[in-house]
Amino acid sequence: MGRQESDFDALFKPRNIAVVGASNTFGKIGGATLAAVLSGEFRGEIYPVNPYENEVLGLKTYPNISSIPGDIDLVVLTVPANTALEVLRECERKGVKACIMITAGFKEVGGEGEKMQNEVSEIGRRSGMKIVGPNCMGVYSASGNLIAIMSPVNPNKGNIAMVSQSGTLGMVLMDSISRTGAGFTKFVSSGNEAVLKLEDYLDYYSSDLEARVVVAFIEGVRDGKRFRDIARELSRKKPFIAIKAGKTKAGSEAAHSHTSSIAGSIQVFRSVAKQTGIILAENSDELVDYATAFAKCPLPEGRRVGILSGAGGWAVLSADACEEYGLQVPPLPANVVDKISELAPSYWSRRNPIDLVSSLDINLFKLCGEILFEEDVVDTLLYAYIAYDFSSSFDPLSKISIFSEEEIETFKKGSRWFMRTLAESASSVSEKYGKPVLFVTRDSEVYNVLRNSRVPVFGSPIRAVKCIAKMVEYQEYLERIMKAENK
Repeated sequence: MGRQESDFDALFKPRNIAVVGASNTFGKIGGATLAAVLSGEFRGEIYPVNPYENEVLGLKTYPNISSIPGDIDLVVLTVPANTALEVLRECERKGVKACIMITAGFKEVGGEGEKMQNEVSEIGRRSGMKIVGPNCMGVYSASGNLIAIMSPVNPNKGNIAMVSQSGTLGMVLMDSISRTGAGFTKFVSSGNEAVLKLEDYLDYYSSDLEARVVVAFIEGVRDGKRFRDIARELSRKKPFIAIKAGKTKAGSEAAHSHTSSIAGSIQVFRSVAKQTGIILAENSDELVDYATAFAKCPLPEGRRVGILSGAGGWAVLSADACEEYGLQVPPLPANVVDKISELAPSYWSRRNPIDLVSSLDINLFKLCGEILFEEDVVDTLLYAYIAYDFSSSFDPLSKISIFSEEEIETFKKGSRWFMRTLAESASSVSEKYGKPVLFVTRDSEVYNVLRNSRVPVFGSPIRAVKCIAKMVEYQEYLERIMKAENK
């Protein structure tokens, strides 16, 4: 363990890249992959390799790897399996440092495919070449301006490093997480893992200073002991969020036929996760939520949650969820009640959750949040406001002839301004105190304002509260480790 970042520079920060099978036909994998590389504004030299074309997508082509002048950091293979193996041998002779084998048709199909993959493994062992795949979607690196992926993708840049043994689901998760405003520093679709294994990427991410959060979609673990050791070391340094597929017999069989993975027992995996501090998601939606929360929020210092709401039902659901997931909704001290009462309308709840009952005083929400943090009443603040899209709620008024277009537009602008300012107040409190603030709403304006902030937005209280609970559990895990080490 403890691999140095420079060992993977040719893969994540290459100086140049060759795309074998590059094509002017976008519908072909080679054309789509080269287009993706170009869309990422890669700063190094790009060498399309195609013996039948003089130029591909405006770039001079080369007939083969050997004809490219100088050293090559990274080669992407998009040609059929037999040809890909021949090119890989050529890469070994050329001294290529890293290779992404998008090509399928290896161990996952058995027979001759398995024999060819064995040779891929041997080439990697013999040469030291960093080989991703085969049968993968590709690699993304924000700092390398690298989108070496076979499908069009435009991930948000951020602090998450991900490895996925499913290429397609990995792409879906990367897109879903990016839409929340969280983003990626690196992504690898690991495919059949003939050379580089899941554990290798996790080991690298553990020491990668660009990665604050690590996410993995796991179909199977080939080396259980090594995985456990790396996971334990990784979780000591940063949150490691994972989802384990192949929980059922049908899922295990599908995983094996997909990437030749050994699915293993989900009960054993859950036990390992508990021992090593892995934050386990039960489904893809949870994975997106957890990744977003950990990527955006600092860890809570305790289990106390303050709830700010303008709707009683939303506040009740939030409080119920907190209790269900082992969090505390502490009562408000008398001095805090007095401070808020000086500012709030007489009908406010006078308790936590703080229900301001449809108050339109934006500054009041901000002040309440600040008071809760200043007086050290809570560790996390949850805005639970508007269970529907308030910013669009006045659209139907256009059907009522008694209202003029000017009046309707005034209503719309006012509602958007209110929600936008409310969202900005949540972000302001988060920045001021450096503590976790989450927002529960279904309002589109709030989503837009907070997308690039440190405040994650969720469509229901239970989703937000589950994230808080996972962050608290991870913080307590770190505290137990430190306590045990200091004995």
